[in-house]
Amino acid sequence: SFFLSPFFFIVPLVALTVNGWLLTVIAAMVANEKSLGYVLVGLLPHGIVELPAFIIGEAAALSFGAMAMLALFSPQRRAQFLPNFKQNLKYLALALALLVPAAIIETYFTPWLLGRLG
Repeated sequence: SFFLSPFFFIVPLVALTVNGWLLTVIAAMVANEKSLGYVLVGLLPHGIVELPAFIIGEAAALSFGAMAMLALFSPQRRAQFLPNFKQNLKYLALALALLVPAAIIETYFTPWLLGRLG
């Protein structure tokens, strides 16, 4: 969504909304079938890292997309485009760096915890 945001500004907003909606729907279904504790054990270990990473990445995409649109239509903003792009690439790199430990936790630790719950 980062690189699509200048063309389709709505992409980061849709990504955030759809992710939140899917998380809510699936968590509610699992909570009804298992328990709320099962959902929390399944989400919290990696979600503590993954959700902020996702939000940081989408915020960078929104900022980049907004600046691209402003630079396109406002000559005064064009000088701000490259510094904004570089700053948002740093936020994107941070988000990607946070996703690595989240993926490791989700792959190895979360199944182990869920297996102990039965």
